[in-house]
Amino acid sequence: MPEVSVVSAAGRVLLLDSYINRPELPTTPLDKRRTPIALAAEIGKGLFSIMDNLPHPDVLLGSIVSLGAANNQQRDIIQYTQHLKPKVYYPGHLTDVAQAGSALYHKLSWRDTAYNMGFPQSEWPEFRLQIDPNDFLVPQVFNPSDERWSKSRKAEDQVRSQCR
Repeated sequence: MPEVSVVSAAGRVLLLDSYINRPELPTTPLDKRRTPIALAAEIGKGLFSIMDNLPHPDVLLGSIVSLGAANNQQRDIIQYTQHLKPKVYYPGHLTDVAQAGSALYHKLSWRDTAYNMGFPQSEWPEFRLQIDPNDFLVPQVFNPSDERWSKSRKAEDQVRSQCR
């Protein structure tokens, strides 16, 4: 398991992985260096562990564009969703990172990748696709009394434990 440090600086939580804490020096023998792919896998496992221990968000404003999308479609984004378990997901980066007009492609890619990964549709969050600029001006309204927002006492305590 990689060494992951969680620290607070100026009221912000920072995640420091083992590469930042202990970067490989150019003088390290080649057979002792970690490859970027192996390092990324270690960091990912550490992040999944952190995500699994966070309270599940009701609403996730998350990226739908991944640097690995050319190789693995939406796998990374879906894995984050599986670990965080949001009830509602608003995909982001549709106009500032992805090509304009590509929102529907990314939604279909997300759905197809989720099916191919065996991610049960019953566990998917409500997918609220926003298409710029029209949907960005539409108020997003939720009823806080809706049953879907209810949490167990344990879940409420977990949320409270994250607040100061």
